[in-house]
Amino acid sequence: MDKKFLEKRFDTISGNYDLGKLKSTQNIKEIKGFYKFFDIKKGDVILDVGTGTGQYLLFALKKGAKCFGIDISEKMLEVAKLKLGDKVVFEKAEASKIPFEDNKFDWITCIGMFEYNSIEEFKNILTEFKRVLKKEGRVILDFPNINHEGSYKFNLDSKLDGFNIYLYNKKRIRNVISEEGFKILKEQNVRYEIQLLLKNKEIKMTLYDKLKNHISREKWKIGIYESNLNYLYFNSKTKNPIFTSKNIKDIRTKFVADPFLIYDKKKYYLFFEVFNSNRKKGEIGLARSEDMKNWNYEKVILRRKFHLSYPMVFKWKNEFYMIPETKETNSVLLYKSLKFPYEWKYEKTLLKGNKYGDSTLFYHNKLLYLFTETNDNENLNLFYSNSLVGKWNEHPKSPIVKNNPHSARPSGNILKINSKIIRFAQDCFPSYGRNIKAFEITKLNEKEYEERELSEKGFSIKREEWNKNFMHHISSIKIGNKIIAMIDGY
Repeated sequence: MDKKFLEKRFDTISGNYDLGKLKSTQNIKEIKGFYKFFDIKKGDVILDVGTGTGQYLLFALKKGAKCFGIDISEKMLEVAKLKLGDKVVFEKAEASKIPFEDNKFDWITCIGMFEYNSIEEFKNILTEFKRVLKKEGRVILDFPNINHEGSYKFNLDSKLDGFNIYLYNKKRIRNVISEEGFKILKEQNVRYEIQLLLKNKEIKMTLYDKLKNHISREKWKIGIYESNLNYLYFNSKTKNPIFTSKNIKDIRTKFVADPFLIYDKKKYYLFFEVFNSNRKKGEIGLARSEDMKNWNYEKVILRRKFHLSYPMVFKWKNEFYMIPETKETNSVLLYKSLKFPYEWKYEKTLLKGNKYGDSTLFYHNKLLYLFTETNDNENLNLFYSNSLVGKWNEHPKSPIVKNNPHSARPSGNILKINSKIIRFAQDCFPSYGRNIKAFEITKLNEKEYEERELSEKGFSIKREEWNKNFMHHISSIKIGNKIIAMIDGY
């Protein structure tokens, strides 16, 4: 069906849509049936596709879920936003072009939408569902039962309203669902609608599929950029990338990412994540250089039973420390170097009780500040302390970024240029690792926090062929009258 026509029609009826639904016996029964399938838990992440006015998200919100909704009708979404406010993230989007990253959702609900889509559209939508659904996620959807007389009345009524709907044979729908990699867990009839509960189906990969997957995962690489001190315009002065998975010799890896650059005693050290393909875990690798031109990869210098990434290395009171991302442990862990840069030991747990991501330390006016991402790339929390291994207090303005995937997740060390303090952030919308943004911190103390985003006139990174699609990390240091930065991308 023509999407522009469908959008206009739903825009037209948006004002009275809820009133009509409340009077509909079919709709009331659909909602009751829907609740039987919806075994939702607090903290689950839900996407309602074709959300309309957000009716089906009310139940999820009451259960403590984190809710998202997409629809092609701007007017319907306006009603939904009035009804649910900022409790739900709404986006105008088609079901076949979901504007969120892979493996994000525990649940996808899609009620009262498939009758407006052809079989080919139905396939494309299921493919997109599979992309954004977590491995153990569930899908609830429905479609009119062609064998029920109510479907024909629904079809006639829809034509009077200007809609042409699709009625499908149950067997055909079952085959498409199976072909697209889903398994039907439960099925129930709700008058003339059939509601289905789906999950991902385990599929054995062929040798070709495995090879194709291996090639596609060799993505993140690392390059060197430079900028002057007045304007943060980063350009490449050398042949990039300087590091890819092919440079790693001691383990089998698919990518390198999250570089942190350290300059000490006239030598450059680069710490970064290497993804161990055998263990399926991130580990911390090391490379060294004396001139920033010739780099030698050394080895993996930190490996744990849990995933490691984002090795925030810094010097404090003449000792080197590292805060790698350890989200898998629900904590922020501090490591101390026994013999820099090779030997590291666990020192202390700084924070615990949450999935903290990409924690970034900064010292300012006799206080230490810790910026750390929570809430699935949407919140940036801030903590402070007067001692690295002392008590960490949450800042009264924390979270300093809330419900904003464009700027919450840290993207490397905080840079101080003269009196300016620059915070870098990942833009994680519509998907993870899209771009890097820069913010000038204009006020920072134990009671206040303020920042402003730098425009393209104040900050830019010139993309090249190797990183034209994605960038998500920048580690920058001041050397003389210029800034040297390590940037990852693909």
